[in-house]
Amino acid sequence: METRVSERTAELMAANSELQIEIVQREQAQQALAEMNLQIAVVSRKAGMAEVANSVLHNVGNVLNSVNVSVSLVTERLRDTPIEDLRRSLDF
Repeated sequence: METRVSERTAELMAANSELQIEIVQREQAQQALAEMNLQIAVVSRKAGMAEVANSVLHNVGNVLNSVNVSVSLVTERLRDTPIEDLRRSLDF
Protein backbone atom coordinates (compact mmCIF):
# COMPACT_ATOMS: atom_id res chain seq x y z
CA MET A 1 0.00 0.00 0.00
CA GLU A 2 2.82 2.41 0.78
CA THR A 3 4.29 1.77 -2.64
CA ARG A 4 1.00 2.62 -4.28
CA VAL A 5 0.70 5.82 -2.21
CA SER A 6 4.25 6.81 -3.16
CA GLU A 7 3.56 6.14 -6.86
CA ARG A 8 0.33 8.11 -6.78
CA THR A 9 2.05 10.98 -4.96
CA ALA A 10 4.78 11.04 -7.63
CA GLU A 11 2.13 11.04 -10.38
CA LEU A 12 0.28 13.92 -8.76
CA MET A 13 3.49 15.90 -8.30
CA ALA A 14 4.40 15.35 -11.97
CA ALA A 15 0.91 16.43 -13.05
CA ASN A 16 1.15 19.47 -10.78
CA SER A 17 4.51 20.37 -12.31
CA GLU A 18 3.08 20.09 -15.84
CA LEU A 19 0.12 22.20 -14.79
CA GLN A 20 2.41 24.90 -13.42
CA ILE A 21 4.38 24.92 -16.69
CA GLU A 22 1.12 25.29 -18.63
CA ILE A 23 0.02 28.15 -16.35
CA VAL A 24 3.31 29.98 -16.93
CA GLN A 25 2.99 29.47 -20.70
CA ARG A 26 -0.57 30.82 -20.69
CA GLU A 27 0.49 33.85 -18.65
CA GLN A 28 3.28 34.53 -21.16
CA ALA A 29 0.82 34.21 -24.04
CA GLN A 30 -1.58 36.62 -22.32
CA GLN A 31 1.22 39.12 -21.80
CA ALA A 32 2.24 38.86 -25.46
CA LEU A 33 -1.39 39.36 -26.50
CA ALA A 34 -1.70 42.44 -24.28
CA GLU A 35 1.45 43.92 -25.83
CA MET A 36 0.14 43.27 -29.36
CA ASN A 37 -3.18 44.90 -28.49
CA LEU A 38 -1.30 47.95 -27.24
CA GLN A 39 0.71 48.11 -30.46
CA ILE A 40 -2.48 47.81 -32.51
CA ALA A 41 -4.03 50.69 -30.55
CA VAL A 42 -0.96 52.88 -31.17
CA VAL A 43 -0.89 52.08 -34.88
CA SER A 44 -4.64 52.67 -35.20
CA ARG A 45 -4.33 56.05 -33.51
CA LYS A 46 -1.51 57.07 -35.85
CA ALA A 47 -3.52 55.92 -38.87
CA GLY A 48 -6.48 58.01 -37.72
CA MET A 49 -4.28 61.06 -37.25
CA ALA A 50 -2.81 60.58 -40.72
CA GLU A 51 -6.30 60.33 -42.19
CA VAL A 52 -7.35 63.59 -40.51
CA ALA A 53 -4.17 65.34 -41.69
CA ASN A 54 -4.76 64.10 -45.23
CA SER A 55 -8.32 65.43 -45.17
CA VAL A 56 -7.20 68.82 -43.85
CA LEU A 57 -4.49 69.13 -46.48
CA HIS A 58 -6.96 68.19 -49.20
CA ASN A 59 -9.38 70.89 -48.05
CA VAL A 60 -6.60 73.50 -47.82
CA GLY A 61 -5.52 72.54 -51.34
CA ASN A 62 -9.08 73.04 -52.59
CA VAL A 63 -9.25 76.52 -51.05
CA LEU A 64 -5.84 77.50 -52.46
CA ASN A 65 -6.85 76.25 -55.89
CA SER A 66 -10.05 78.32 -55.77
CA VAL A 67 -8.09 81.41 -54.74
CA ASN A 68 -5.61 80.82 -57.56
CA VAL A 69 -8.39 80.50 -60.15
CA SER A 70 -10.11 83.63 -58.84
CA VAL A 71 -6.89 85.66 -58.94
CA SER A 72 -6.20 84.44 -62.47
CA LEU A 73 -9.67 85.48 -63.61
CA VAL A 74 -9.38 88.93 -62.01
CA THR A 75 -5.92 89.43 -63.51
CA GLU A 76 -7.13 88.39 -66.95
CA ARG A 77 -10.10 90.73 -66.81
CA LEU A 78 -7.94 93.63 -65.66
CA ARG A 79 -5.47 93.04 -68.50
CA ASP A 80 -8.30 92.98 -71.01
CA THR A 81 -9.91 96.18 -69.76
CA PRO A 82 -10.02 98.95 -72.35
CA ILE A 83 -9.18 101.60 -69.80
CA GLU A 84 -5.53 102.52 -70.38
CA ASP A 85 -5.17 104.55 -67.21
CA LEU A 86 -6.22 101.59 -65.10
CA ARG A 87 -3.36 99.48 -66.49
CA ARG A 88 -0.84 102.19 -65.77
CA SER A 89 -2.14 102.73 -62.25
CA LEU A 90 -1.87 99.01 -61.53
CA ASP A 91 1.66 98.72 -63.05
CA PHE A 92 0.99 95.80 -65.37
